[in-house]
Amino acid sequence: MRQDSAGFDAEPIETYRADLPRPRRWGRQSGRGGPRNPVAWRKLAAILAGGCLLAILAALFSGYAFIQDRYLQDIPPTPPKEQLDQISRAPAIRFLTDQEP
Repeated sequence: MRQDSAGFDAEPIETYRADLPRPRRWGRQSGRGGPRNPVAWRKLAAILAGGCLLAILAALFSGYAFIQDRYLQDIPPTPPKEQLDQISRAPAIRFLTDQEP
C-alpha cells in the first residue's frame, strides 16, 4: 500500500461500473438466502402496536377506577328528575361550607 502525504495508508480507488449491480447496504444479499420477509416485520410491528394500545387502555381504566374509588365515593346521588322538576332546579351538586347551616 502506498501512503499519502500525511503518512496514512491510502486505499486504492475503485472505479464505478454501471454494468455491475450495486451492493445492498441492508438485509441479506440475494445470493445468500434471499431478502428478508417484510410481512414478518409488519406482523411484529402490528403485535407491538396492539400490545402498547392494550397497555394504555389498561392504565386508563385502572386510573379511572382509582380516582373514582379514592375521590368520588363521597358524592351524594343526584335526585330523580321528577323531584328536580317540582322545585324547578337543574341537576347540580351543592357545596356546603362551614358558614352555611
